[in-house]
Amino acid sequence: MSARNLMVMCEFGGMGMIRDLRFEPNYIKDHRRAAVLISEYHQTMWVWMGSGVIMKTRKQSNKVTEKFMKKGYKVDGEVLGQDISNVVIMDERTIVAGTDAQMMQNHQDFLAMIDSINVVPYGTSTHIVEVQAAGQAQTHPQIPSQGQVTTTLNIKNEALTGIFLISILHEFPDAFISRTSAGIIQIETSTGENFKFKVDQNIQMIQGTINQNIQNLYAQLLQALK
Repeated sequence: MSARNLMVMCEFGGMGMIRDLRFEPNYIKDHRRAAVLISEYHQTMWVWMGSGVIMKTRKQSNKVTEKFMKKGYKVDGEVLGQDISNVVIMDERTIVAGTDAQMMQNHQDFLAMIDSINVVPYGTSTHIVEVQAAGQAQTHPQIPSQGQVTTTLNIKNEALTGIFLISILHEFPDAFISRTSAGIIQIETSTGENFKFKVDQNIQMIQGTINQNIQNLYAQLLQALK
C-alpha cells in the first residue's frame, strides 16, 4: 500500500473499546483521555495517556496499537495504519515527573510537529484529515447548505439517548461512551461496569443493569421536559 498524507485520531477504553474522534490536537493534552494519533504521513502512531487515565485502560495501549498495525483502523470507509510500525508512547504522568528523558523529548517533538503541519478534511470524511505539503493550495470539501439534511435522525430517539446518557454520567462521570454503526450505545465506567443499550421509542437495555438512582434521575429529566 502506498503512503498517503492522511491522519486520524481515536481513543480507547479499558475493555479495548475504540471511539472515533474528530481531529483535534488538544485531545493529546487531555488529562482524561487515552488517545491515538495515526499518521500515514509520518508513518507513526502516537499514543497519549493522560494523567487521569486508569490502569485498566493503560494496559490496553499495546493491544490497541498491535491491532491497528495488523488490521488497520477502519473509519469513514478507509483503513489507516496497517503499514505503520513506529509507535511513540507519551505518558503524561512520566512526562510531568521528568523520569524519562526520551519520552519527554518525544513529547516535545510531537508538539512541534503538530504546530508545523497544515491539515484539511479528507474528502467528505468526518474524522480523517490530509496533511498538505508546503505551498499546496488549500482545498475544501463541499459543505452542505443550511437547508440540506445530510443524515436522517429520529429526534425522539436522539433526545431519549441524550437524557439517558446524562443520567448515567451523573452517576459515573468518567464513563467511556461509544456508539456502533448499528446504533448501539456502549458504556464502560472507571469502576468496571459495562452497559449496552439501544433506543427505539424507549430505552432497551442489552447488557448491564441500571441502578435506581439513574432510573430516578432519568424519569425526573423526562418529566421536566414535558
